Amino acid sequence: MKLSQALSQSWLSDIELLDNQYEQSKNLELNNAQSYFKNFSTKEECDKLTDGITKNISQELNKTVNWFLSEMTPLYLWSTSSKAMMDDILAIISSHVLNEKQIAERYDPPSQTTTIIAAKDELTSTQIISKYLHKHKCKFLRLFNSLDKQLGLCELYQAPYTKIGIFEENSKQQQKLKLLEDGLSKQEPQKVKAFIGSLDLDYFNNATIKQMMLDYEILQYCRENENAYVNLIHVTTDESSGGFRMRIDIGFKYIPTSSIVENIIGI
Repeated sequence: MKLSQALSQSWLSDIELLDNQYEQSKNLELNNAQSYFKNFSTKEECDKLTDGITKNISQELNKTVNWFLSEMTPLYLWSTSSKAMMDDILAIISSHVLNEKQIAERYDPPSQTTTIIAAKDELTSTQIISKYLHKHKCKFLRLFNSLDKQLGLCELYQAPYTKIGIFEENSKQQQKLKLLEDGLSKQEPQKVKAFIGSLDLDYFNNATIKQMMLDYEILQYCRENENAYVNLIHVTTDESSGGFRMRIDIGFKYIPTSSIVENIIGI
């Protein structure tokens, strides 16, 4: 089996900057690669290798998918597209996130979204992810933890701000907008109109109606006050473990999203 041009001695010298005067690159041989692949010179042997790789990937994929669907939070499963979900699962497998505690970071050009995935180690997965947020600018982000607390996943939306505009009649977006308007019907009409008119399209598509209603309240408070908005909601009591769950909403003015999230996680 011949080495490809990419593995040739000329490539080593030209691209990897090996110089014969110092490192004798002509004497270098890719013994490991040659010895491993020399037996795969026929189609049958290559097919056998492919079948082995496919089997290993299939086993890992089956195990990860089953865990992922049972342990990821319902909000993530409800609000994430099947394509994005599969991309996240493949990133977990290819980057060895769970078994080797590697960090997966991928960028999706069509949606202009960066996803960071980390597994729990000495620190929680959320604390690990927070250390990477300062590198990215985003207009908003979504951060999820698996129910067993073993995995954290953060989506950073980085496309330019785009107003929601007018939706097609009877579309899911129009129905969602109508429900949001109904939910805010008791608020001042002019403020509601200004709030809805300022919504970003990515935010509108990904936020729940209840989340947007809460954000309306936060926005009005921050406009009228200089201090931070903080509200704690008791969600439910877990009698079996003797614990409880809470939701904390926090609002600040004039602070980049990724920066404030990193600080809040640290607290």
